[in-house]
Amino acid sequence: MRHKRTEFTENQKAEIFSRDRATCAFSGISLWFLDVGLRSNWQVDWVDHILPSASGGDSSLENGICASNLFNAKKTRQFC
Repeated sequence: MRHKRTEFTENQKAEIFSRDRATCAFSGISLWFLDVGLRSNWQVDWVDHILPSASGGDSSLENGICASNLFNAKKTRQFC
């Protein structure tokens, strides 16, 4: 059964980003572009669901983590 995708609000994203100190939960790298600068292949590194919304995860603060685009894509493939 496919669940409807839910999104975090901008306030939730900011709170998770601050709570996790702008650090990717998968790699430990800083996602704060003022620390590391913009990469040439820059893509948005922000927050994502721990349990994907497509699998029934909600958009609560407890189900959100900071995730770099690269590692988030790897996580997504594991759940597909």
